[in-house]
Amino acid sequence: MIIQAATTAFFAVGVFVVGQFIVKFVIEPIHEQSKVIGEIAYALIFHARVYANPGQGTKEEMDQTAEALRKLASHLVEKTIAVPWYQLWATLKLRPSEQNVSVASKGLIYFSNSVRDPNTNHDFIISTKKNIVKALRITFPLQ
Repeated sequence: MIIQAATTAFFAVGVFVVGQFIVKFVIEPIHEQSKVIGEIAYALIFHARVYANPGQGTKEEMDQTAEALRKLASHLVEKTIAVPWYQLWATLKLRPSEQNVSVASKGLIYFSNSVRDPNTNHDFIISTKKNIVKALRITFPLQ
């Protein structure tokens, strides 16, 4: 009877440890990447007035927008690298592909670099935003 109880307790602890491992090392990194993608969606709306009209905001607005977009590009790459077996999740279409993460990151860096340049091509801004949205599978439900 005691051996059966000890065996049951041992397996219960083992299942708990494996469960915690999966949560900490797989689910949480995926969730963190999802949060960054949500922050990117927010930034694309919030900072649109500045990045879509380069050179027309105040210096402070342009600086803040450039920094925010570059940070998000960096965080997206950081959180993607932290996800174990990322290629598997991307192949299963549960995460954006590494190529799509790269497209989105490069697009955000482009916005960051061009926010002060009034000669930036407006059509390229629109296509870059569309590429970011498509790459990260962002949907804007109220638009």
